[in-house]
Amino acid sequence: MVGEIPEITGFIRTCPPFDKAEEEALTKLVRHLSVSYHKSGDTIDLAGGDPDFYLIRSGSVEIRASDNQLVDRLSAGDGFGHACELASGNRHHLATVLEDCLLYVIPPAVIGDLRQTDANVDSFFKREKLAHCGDREVDTDRDYQLGQRVGDIVTRAAVCAAQDMSVAAAARLMTRERVSSVVVVDSERLVGVVTDRDLRTRVLAANLPPATQLHRVMTPEPQFVTSASRLHDAQLTMMSANIHHLPVIEIDAGVQRPVGMLTTNDLLLAQNSQPLFLIKSINRCRDAAAVARVAEKLPALIQKLIKADARVEDIGRIITSVTDAMTTQLLRLAEQQLGQAPVPYAWLAFGSQGRQDQMLGADQDNALLIDDSAGPGDDDYFTELARFVCDGLHRCGIRYCPGDIMATTPRWRQSLSQWQQYFARWIDEPSAKALMHACIFFDLRHIFGAKDLTQRLTEFVHTRARKNSIFLAGMTENALGHRPPLGFFKTFVLERDGNHEPVLDLKHRGTIPIVDIARIYALSAGIDAVNTMDRLRGLEDHNELSAGDIHNLLDAHEFIARIRIENQGEQLAQGREVTNSLNPKMLSPLVRHQLKEAFAVVQSCQQGMKMGFGGGAL
Repeated sequence: MVGEIPEITGFIRTCPPFDKAEEEALTKLVRHLSVSYHKSGDTIDLAGGDPDFYLIRSGSVEIRASDNQLVDRLSAGDGFGHACELASGNRHHLATVLEDCLLYVIPPAVIGDLRQTDANVDSFFKREKLAHCGDREVDTDRDYQLGQRVGDIVTRAAVCAAQDMSVAAAARLMTRERVSSVVVVDSERLVGVVTDRDLRTRVLAANLPPATQLHRVMTPEPQFVTSASRLHDAQLTMMSANIHHLPVIEIDAGVQRPVGMLTTNDLLLAQNSQPLFLIKSINRCRDAAAVARVAEKLPALIQKLIKADARVEDIGRIITSVTDAMTTQLLRLAEQQLGQAPVPYAWLAFGSQGRQDQMLGADQDNALLIDDSAGPGDDDYFTELARFVCDGLHRCGIRYCPGDIMATTPRWRQSLSQWQQYFARWIDEPSAKALMHACIFFDLRHIFGAKDLTQRLTEFVHTRARKNSIFLAGMTENALGHRPPLGFFKTFVLERDGNHEPVLDLKHRGTIPIVDIARIYALSAGIDAVNTMDRLRGLEDHNELSAGDIHNLLDAHEFIARIRIENQGEQLAQGREVTNSLNPKMLSPLVRHQLKEAFAVVQSCQQGMKMGFGGGAL
């Protein structure tokens, strides 16, 4: 195992609570662990006073008590054993392997030594011990957060700017570093903070020139914390001052030297009682009705994220992670009810779930990919499986697809060879309907089941589509049907909603054009990413799109999506139907101007795409 030690160490360093362990302690832990392999269906008896601690490298495991009560479901990066059995007295726990597992087995003595020398590790196992004690879970989670330090979650170095830097240069710096604020310094000494909101309200709104220096618009002498400050105290400071960015400093020879920036987004991601707790609750549900009850908590979580000014990209990923958890749990429950599947299969997600950018009001886009060994009678099983899952998702608030792009539709419940024929026909014979399907199904992501089936399909698709100029030209022509709602003189082009009100469609005319651009360029470049932002970032290493256009599209997507999600949050709070429609009169003049500029960026990139893939003849 000597040759594998660096790889094992690298993996364990990403897994709580060992991600904060000292290097020496981590080396000792790796030196004393063993590796074990278990096939699906194998069991691990956790009886005994002090069992080993098992860290899952790959696969998934289900933990049940002696009365067969479900305790937890775990996957790669999760651990079980040591704290799990201590948690519940004399209850006899049994771990059942759901998917083939590779486990790192750590002796209890090694864990015990580490707990004595590392407070973070000890707090983690105390939290895990109480996490299986029913109603005490939330309180324990809160206690753990109170003990966290700012340095535990702020790991990125501060992005600093000199106080005589221009606001234009600072904006470019923030874009390049993908941050929402910069720390203003004078010879490494903290003197101020400038946020993206400051650039909007103190520069654009005040009509200041791009050459304006930062010291004129910064917040001088800002409040700050140190890496050793308690996270709870930092949160109170931010709440009391109504700020979203708090510099993290170290005092060196009396100089306040910035080392990081704590944001409200960091706080939200650190709160295990939020998305991670929700997902963990879903994994413990015993029936579809219980999954739906947990799903009712999602809108409140989204409202908190919106109010905290979290990045829209992060909100989309969080919503999608919860949807993924609901889908996976419903599939497990379906298998419990229907029995083991007759042949291997994979559950696929498309559309916004596939891209991991779901917003409020999303509907379903899913399908079943079935092994070619399936016989004529096997479809009865998969029909019932699809119905169970799609009905369950609908009860969870993920509406049925109006176009029936769901696994319940026989056409989208097919074998690998049939799916390959679908994609081959869409690529080689790009009719209008084929291109419409391509726009949906090329945003494909594996959710559950046999990953090798999904990998074989995606490899087939990317190999066939890459550099197919006729197909890419057709995709471009189809994409140009989604044009930003901007007229010749940069006036909004409005459409009528169901109430005949003039509105902007912030999805189909706002974010979808950017999604289309990223998809086409990614297919041309052979980029496997599905998420729109990941596709755009992946293009930075290719010559398909200029760096300036990439950064402009990233900013435009975040800005348009921010307006969309904030509007949806207001609709939700007012008890109205959640839609993608917005009357621009509800926006301030400054935001309307910025929205027009964002639409103009998309228009420009669409024109470049048209020239690049359609030869200017589309």
